[in-house]
Amino acid sequence: MGLKPRILVIDDNEIIRTILNELLTRKGFETYVSSDGLTALEDIRKINPHIAIVDLMLPGITGIDVIKKIRKLSPTTESIIITGYSSYESALQILDSQIASGFLEKPVDVDKLIITINDLLQRHESQIKIQEDLEEIEKINYQLEFFNTVLFRDFKLQTNALKQSYDILRKTELSSDQKKSLSIIESLYLNNIQLINSYKKIRNIHSLDSSKFIKIDIIEILFDVINIIVERKLKCDISFAQGKSKEQYFVFGTKDELEDLFFELIYSMIMPSILENITISILVEKSNQILGQNSEKVPTIGIKLTTLSPLVVPEEKVEIVKEFESQKYGLGFYITKNLIDHFKGKIFLEDSKENDYLKTTLIIYLPAVL
Repeated sequence: MGLKPRILVIDDNEIIRTILNELLTRKGFETYVSSDGLTALEDIRKINPHIAIVDLMLPGITGIDVIKKIRKLSPTTESIIITGYSSYESALQILDSQIASGFLEKPVDVDKLIITINDLLQRHESQIKIQEDLEEIEKINYQLEFFNTVLFRDFKLQTNALKQSYDILRKTELSSDQKKSLSIIESLYLNNIQLINSYKKIRNIHSLDSSKFIKIDIIEILFDVINIIVERKLKCDISFAQGKSKEQYFVFGTKDELEDLFFELIYSMIMPSILENITISILVEKSNQILGQNSEKVPTIGIKLTTLSPLVVPEEKVEIVKEFESQKYGLGFYITKNLIDHFKGKIFLEDSKENDYLKTTLIIYLPAVL
């Protein structure tokens, strides 16, 4: 612990004070003594001890009241009650009330006292370390929040600049190459708008309340998302199929967040290629995937998405990915993974090369509602 642990002995019996003072000092503790509760409270303010050993029966103010006041004056101080006047039942009541951290009857068993002190000191040190860690985490979170706020502001400024540039250029007579460049600017602007919206979604994901989940038809959700993609005239061709067209596919969730899940996912697949169309096929079917604990198989809805996009990296750099890696696939995939976790599902993907295209096969499993 570095510095000597500080212990305050509070007892009106001078002999006991002297014995415990000498004993604890020989054991390497920095020991102080008080003969009554009121004096002890003054000492607490000055000493801020790690442990207070308190006699239950004190003149003027009881040991229990002393401990209650100690907890207000020095919240990190642990207390041990010693008494020659209580029964075992009294001790249990005191410990159950969590007023004190330990209890010993007089005459005090020295070995038990030392063991109790060492246990409390270890706990005290652990609590301090936890508090220090929490303070460090809070500091880091504050710094990240500040950084994110500044970054978000600058990102919005750049997005507005893109929009202004687009509005000016689209009113101008342009060559075919210039129109192609204008199309890129438009795509970048729309992508930035989507990233801004995604950033806002991240802050709301962890406030999802599973008690408000309802039974939802996943087919309707997917059709809604596909219609949004089509309305935005994003460069992709989407085909949709059901395993058995007359079957119903229900999951528990919230409509908005399930729409966010699939929109972010599909949009993240579209955006890597600004000028080239991406082909996306979606297949929905029932399955029994391992989702629960203890490797149990439960009824699930499997949503399989397969995309083909122009290969922009050399063949030797195409990796085979069998576990989902959100950090590799951007913000939309990060949002998707977090939402799937909230819906108690799983996600798997694999990248491979097919001719001159990058083929991504991604499967989401969500618990089915029968």
